[in-house]
Amino acid sequence: MSRKINAAKILIVDDTPKNIQVLGSILRERGFEINVATNGREAVETAEKIIPDIILLDIMMPVMDGYEACKILKASESTSSIPIIFLTAKTEAQDILQGFELGAADYVTKPFNSGELLARVNTHLEIALNRKKISEQNLDRKILIQVIGHDLTNPLSGIKGIVEVYEYVNDIAEVKELLPFLKSGVESALNIVELIRTLEMIDSGDREWSLAHLRVLDSIQQSYDSLKDKYQDKEIIFNFDIKEDDCVIAEKTSLIQSVFVNLLDNAFKFTNKNGEVNIKGEPGKDDTYVLKIRDNGMGMDKAILNNLFSLETKSTRPGTMGELGIGFGLLVVKRFMDIYEGVIKIDSEISDESSWTEVTLTFKIGSINLLQDI
Repeated sequence: MSRKINAAKILIVDDTPKNIQVLGSILRERGFEINVATNGREAVETAEKIIPDIILLDIMMPVMDGYEACKILKASESTSSIPIIFLTAKTEAQDILQGFELGAADYVTKPFNSGELLARVNTHLEIALNRKKISEQNLDRKILIQVIGHDLTNPLSGIKGIVEVYEYVNDIAEVKELLPFLKSGVESALNIVELIRTLEMIDSGDREWSLAHLRVLDSIQQSYDSLKDKYQDKEIIFNFDIKEDDCVIAEKTSLIQSVFVNLLDNAFKFTNKNGEVNIKGEPGKDDTYVLKIRDNGMGMDKAILNNLFSLETKSTRPGTMGELGIGFGLLVVKRFMDIYEGVIKIDSEISDESSWTEVTLTFKIGSINLLQDI
């Protein structure tokens, strides 16, 4: 039994104390967290409050029977996905069919057989857990596709612009001057395509190959180079205090193209013209490396800060000069920091004297002796 299933929260609904005692004893021995209700109305109220992982629901009860309770639970957005197993002494086909029609996942007949009960509970917890995982993966994939599509726009737009310039350039020397920019744009686009492949490998469970010891300074420099023109147009000063040998454990393409580019792009968007973005890195506690990216821009209020990593709440707003984003960049950054077994923390303040935002990234520290070239 998986650890998540073993720690599941179960709501037992029965008006007979003996049944509750028997069920509770069987399930507690397996490590389940037990909650109890004694009628249908109480079951609905309790389920809305605690959101159990599974509900064991008696049919014949006072105040509100199990059928009515099941109907209400399945109609509620917050409880509709919770598996319901009916507890019943009824074995008539019509009674059982009525339960399934109302949305029940299964049924167990009284008196209880502990082996059968545990098998059915474990089965439906596993199904629910897998269904939730698939749903999260689908949402995650949708978000990542949107972000990657957005990230591809920059290099491809640059390539398109350079190709269009070729039509009006006659001097071969001028063409050669544009070739490094064209090459850089192509490399960026190819790196993002490689990132998509990396994500596929990660989703399939094979991720060790993608983690490496990487030099922080080189990674930051490559990320900044892709945004350098934007920073210079807005006259933002870019400072960094990172030692040459500082290394972290991460995945190369995602660190440069998604983590650092997204964070530096956010700092650019939300910093005023002639503002500053400062980066400082140093070893932390317990074999970690801490990198802080701080701007003196708009800052964020608590409402925005509290929802920065929420899948349900898309955090997006225009920058200081109307720059637009799609609101999913930080979700991608967090996903990759999780993959690196690192942590992202964001602090911010808005005040008349000094507004700022600081992103703190905590990585596993890398070794210069195991460095992967970038």
